[in-house]
Amino acid sequence: MFAGKNPLLLRTHIGLAQLAPGTRIVLTRDAEALLMRVDVGEATFRSSDGKDQRLGPGERVLLEVGMAILRPQDEKITTAVAPKPPGNAAIRATVKHDGVRARERGGEWHPLARGEHGLEAGTGLRLPADTEVELARGDERARLLGAGEYVVGDGDTLVEALRGDVRFVAHGKDVEVRVPGGRIVARAADGGSEGAVRIGDTEGTLEMTKGAATFRSATGEREVTAGRDYHWAITNEPQPGPSDTDVPPPDYSNLEVRVGESFVVHAPEVPVAVSFDFSTQCKGKGLVEHAQPKRRSTGEGHANLLLPAGARGYTLRCLDARGAPGRVVARGNAHVLADAGTRQLPLRAPSSLVDADGRSYTIYYQNQFPEVRVRWPNPPDASSYALDVDGTKMSVASAEHLFTSGSLRDGVHRVTFEAAQRRSRTTTVDVRFDNTAATASLTSPVDRSFKVGDTVSIECLALPGWNVSARSGTIEKVGADRFQGSVVTSAERPDIAVRLVHRRLGTHYYLRRASGSR
Repeated sequence: MFAGKNPLLLRTHIGLAQLAPGTRIVLTRDAEALLMRVDVGEATFRSSDGKDQRLGPGERVLLEVGMAILRPQDEKITTAVAPKPPGNAAIRATVKHDGVRARERGGEWHPLARGEHGLEAGTGLRLPADTEVELARGDERARLLGAGEYVVGDGDTLVEALRGDVRFVAHGKDVEVRVPGGRIVARAADGGSEGAVRIGDTEGTLEMTKGAATFRSATGEREVTAGRDYHWAITNEPQPGPSDTDVPPPDYSNLEVRVGESFVVHAPEVPVAVSFDFSTQCKGKGLVEHAQPKRRSTGEGHANLLLPAGARGYTLRCLDARGAPGRVVARGNAHVLADAGTRQLPLRAPSSLVDADGRSYTIYYQNQFPEVRVRWPNPPDASSYALDVDGTKMSVASAEHLFTSGSLRDGVHRVTFEAAQRRSRTTTVDVRFDNTAATASLTSPVDRSFKVGDTVSIECLALPGWNVSARSGTIEKVGADRFQGSVVTSAERPDIAVRLVHRRLGTHYYLRRASGSR
């Protein structure tokens, strides 16, 4: 296939590929998967979760749920993932201890290894106790001390502290730290300033050891100088700004979830109105918030939010008698997919081929761990070969070995062959669960094919290990992977959300709206 003067779009069963002008690719069948190889030019493959992978000449990708993406040779992968090389990101972070986790804007939490990383604005950081991360952006400096949660800042803000301790130094340029209830601006003038801010559950404390800082809140400004501490109540948060109140929460919901649950919604149409039930967490009213875009909603026992496509975190705070929000009492992640939920399910574990050529591969799987065949290109002749996997050696009869499903589990693995005093290049294989892949195929009902008040028949196929249920109905297993049942709709619950739960892989909802439903 060849792209002429204009870019060429190629739609596959799991994503979209764009070929740059002058690009030539070759498509071949590999078992049940489609193999795409770039011969000339550049192709960009966009997977179902919206992430792009660029492929250059000689690089290839398996277009299947368990796709193995061959990455550029100079890309480094460690057991804990670094979001960006330090030279290409907004803020440089130096991780001093193990256990630190990061989340890019709209992404999932993952470990962040010791060493230097580049973080884009909006990256979240979670530090366990007795850990430390240093942040630097030009002349701005800050140290984050665990246990705490932080967000790498945008614009003038270096970092936002949700909880925990931040030590900052302003020399050459002012340093701004955002905190619940306001912003702290440490001044670099007159010899600079140094200080620390501590965010607890109910109170924040600003301590200046050198120079001065300004604490700015919705009620005004306060100057804090060395030797004088300033305390404020965390519940005195600024009220929602215009960007929050311009989009009121919906007065309806398409499905209900328990606050604190992390979940994925498969919906033929987005956005999706979700009712968050917090009747067991708050005695009175509560405030549910999510970011990117920032939205908030209050209610008694439950609150509704309109969620667009994508992944984002959310939090719950209970309101006191004056209506002021307290500390976060529950949090979770919501991931909404524009997915009709009718895709064919894989009949077996995904299978991928990996060359021990010094490159790095990522293999996504859905329900069963992938089969991974590793081979040594151009090996020496030998009667046997030593295969090193994560520091453990085994003897194999040829320069090729099949790791059966489950042999390589989640995480990054390093593979090397040895024979005849030669050694292959160490190759990394990153095995990841694809949380955007289909876990079920909902064959009945069709979206908007039923009316409010109907008793609706449910038929679906689900992969092994998933439990299937639905509110206001009964669903039973009628075969190895088939489920049938019925749900009674009503004015209070006009839509149907089939709930699938796996003890290891999480919770998914498959949404079907009634005729005329929003």
